[in-house]
Amino acid sequence: MTFEIVNDLEMPNRARGSRDSIYPFEQMEVGNAFKFEPDALKRVTAAVSAYRKKAAGKSFAIRKIDDNTYGCWRVEPQA
Repeated sequence: MTFEIVNDLEMPNRARGSRDSIYPFEQMEVGNAFKFEPDALKRVTAAVSAYRKKAAGKSFAIRKIDDNTYGCWRVEPQA
């Protein structure tokens, strides 16, 4: 099998592409927080991790508030 190299071939958009986050990371200022239920802990933790990779310099902390509530805070980045 041979492959032909071509110029100016337009790349189509990703079929699966990245979607907008359901979490408000982009709008959060240092000191802002949002609450969520324990069953969302893994999803929020994964979303924070993914967001940190694309938003350098922004840091977040997740803490347990009580048995039925967690919170995610935007915090100052650590040096």
